[in-house]
Amino acid sequence: MRKLLFLIVLLFEGFISVAQNPVLWGIMRIGGSLGQGTIYRINGDGSNFTVVHAMGAGSSQGSLVLHPNGSFYGLTVAGGGSANGTIFKYDPVGNTYTTLFSFSNSVGYYPRASLFLANDGNFYGMTSQGGLSNQGTFFQFNPVTISFNKIMDFGLNNGNLPNGNVVQSGNKIYGMTTNGGSSPLAGGVIFSYDIITNQYFVVHNFLFATGYTPFGSLIKGTNGLLYGMAFGGGATGNGVIFSLDPSNNNYSVLHDFDGVNGAAPNGALVQSGSSNVFYGFTQQGGTNNKGVIFSFDISGNNYSKLYDFDVASGSSPNGSPIIASNGKIYGHASSGGANSLGTTFSFDPVSNNFNVLYSGSFTNGGSPDGDLIEFNVPLAVNELVSESTINFFPNPVTSELYVDLSAFNGQQLFISIISLEGKLVSASKMTASPDFSLPVNGLAKGSYTIRIETESQIIYKKFMKI
Repeated sequence: MRKLLFLIVLLFEGFISVAQNPVLWGIMRIGGSLGQGTIYRINGDGSNFTVVHAMGAGSSQGSLVLHPNGSFYGLTVAGGGSANGTIFKYDPVGNTYTTLFSFSNSVGYYPRASLFLANDGNFYGMTSQGGLSNQGTFFQFNPVTISFNKIMDFGLNNGNLPNGNVVQSGNKIYGMTTNGGSSPLAGGVIFSYDIITNQYFVVHNFLFATGYTPFGSLIKGTNGLLYGMAFGGGATGNGVIFSLDPSNNNYSVLHDFDGVNGAAPNGALVQSGSSNVFYGFTQQGGTNNKGVIFSFDISGNNYSKLYDFDVASGSSPNGSPIIASNGKIYGHASSGGANSLGTTFSFDPVSNNFNVLYSGSFTNGGSPDGDLIEFNVPLAVNELVSESTINFFPNPVTSELYVDLSAFNGQQLFISIISLEGKLVSASKMTASPDFSLPVNGLAKGSYTIRIETESQIIYKKFMKI
């Protein structure tokens, strides 16, 4: 038994050897056959670039979010009944695009980021404008009942004009605004919203000295702290990296950008597995003043510039990096490239090798703003989605999730774990056996979905890592 578990752990941790070429999905903001951007997929080596949908009901500045039902959900900043933006669903198996909700002035409009799937099954998000004070709103959307609920209106004192995504820690949703709050310059806030008690609190007011006007998003580290970046302010005015402890709302500046090694950070950080290393992008600064790729080790607050963006290979990234199953970093540059319409790129943190995978064009789409997402579409068109075929224990789990796969003994399975943000966390290909152990000790605490693709169906089950 111990030998079997060891071999399966090797299979799981060694997925890099069988998935050297991940399939990535993203959104281009402009261009395409209808002129308003495209949804596309591309292999991790740059091959098989395919436009899967031409955006015609409004362009998007955010990212696709994968739901456990196998469909992507997203936001547009235009289109819909009032031309103020929409919530949409895209089914990658059936290649169908559906507008689910149209924003309006009263409930908020121009959502400039992405949705977030919380552990209550609802999506949460923000609009940058509209609402009671025309300074944006915070909302909830149920993908099952297709129902929209405006939670609150942003204003001067509680923060306004948000541009990023939200994240969950415990029962609370955390987010940031670029303006508003009680500080003298009204440089934005960090807020929390308790999904149980429906209470909203401003937990931090940004000050110029310690970081100002955040345009990106928070992420939750494996240590339970929240990490983010402010676009401006700090010791040199070029922005900061900071942490927030959700247990006591303690805010700490971890790094001040200096311009030479990066300035004006945008997007969110990404953590490399369970290590102390984070990666991120800046929009400005560096050798060419076109932004940089950097790493930051929280164990010693060690910052390293890894790559300088330039006009030829892409510049000024607006989105966030992702770490794919092959260990490489992937992202979007919003401008530059062969056609001055941005690029999709890869960066190997081991070899420091940077590659342009795609240069934006009016024909296929360009000027991306959001993040990429890794997802392998099942080959079967008429798949059966089940939630009751397997059992696993313990749930909640701390280190090992034991899965009963006796019903599929001998079959080839593809197993992946999806985070609440809809991003692929890990993946493995294996032959099913009755005794299967899935190592999850490297995951941050929170809710996840395990996706098991068998020879005849796809199974989704949720579990909690504690």
